[in-house]
Amino acid sequence: VPEGCLEAGAGGAGGGAGGTVALYTADVQAETGIEASGGAGGSNIPEPLASAIELPPVSMDTCGYGGGWSPKHREFWYPCWNDPPVKRYDENFNSLGQFTGVAQMMQIWGNPDGSYYTANWGYDRIRKLDELSNQQQWEFSVGSTAGGVCVDGENVYAFRHGSQTVWRLNHDGVEQETFNLANLNSSMHGGVVCAAGHLWANANDTHFRIFDLTTRAKVGDLHLETPSSNVAFDGQVLHIITG
Repeated sequence: VPEGCLEAGAGGAGGGAGGTVALYTADVQAETGIEASGGAGGSNIPEPLASAIELPPVSMDTCGYGGGWSPKHREFWYPCWNDPPVKRYDENFNSLGQFTGVAQMMQIWGNPDGSYYTANWGYDRIRKLDELSNQQQWEFSVGSTAGGVCVDGENVYAFRHGSQTVWRLNHDGVEQETFNLANLNSSMHGGVVCAAGHLWANANDTHFRIFDLTTRAKVGDLHLETPSSNVAFDGQVLHIITG
């Protein structure tokens, strides 16, 4: 397993809206405040598990696409599609109510200060919004249908559905560069995760294609038993809803 990458095991169990939740873990210090392996100043080298962690049945409404995680609030956020509410769940998947977001959020990525990024599908936009709010800080057009967004360090990566082009932005929404990932499945509906200099990209199928964001090379695959329908990454664990 490449450094910074996750190792898949047998598909996990546990109920979500319309499917199961499978977890794949590595000790990765992302934008969450979670300490790396060895504590503060640790090696930051992932320690993959040999198999997935299984959860007991979980009942929650993920609404549709677009799952995400808020590192400040330590909550899972699941936006409804054409209806702006974003449903909030704690770390144990207990409902905490909702807040008003914006429509057609194909993906959410939370920031340590409480703000969050969205990929707004039919609006062709990557947006940065205020904490627990639909107040916009900035937006960036990807030219057509917005497929996903994720953050690793100072870099915000923006994706367009139907394209292998990736936009690298800074946290002010200013484009730094564009590049292509030749082996990227462009039929994405959210499902992109950035951490430890790597990208995991899913296209609602049974594969997460893993890329090194420095070399831009494909370095591996994470295989699922059934297609993914929603993904939330808490900086340490991939929470994958399938079915």
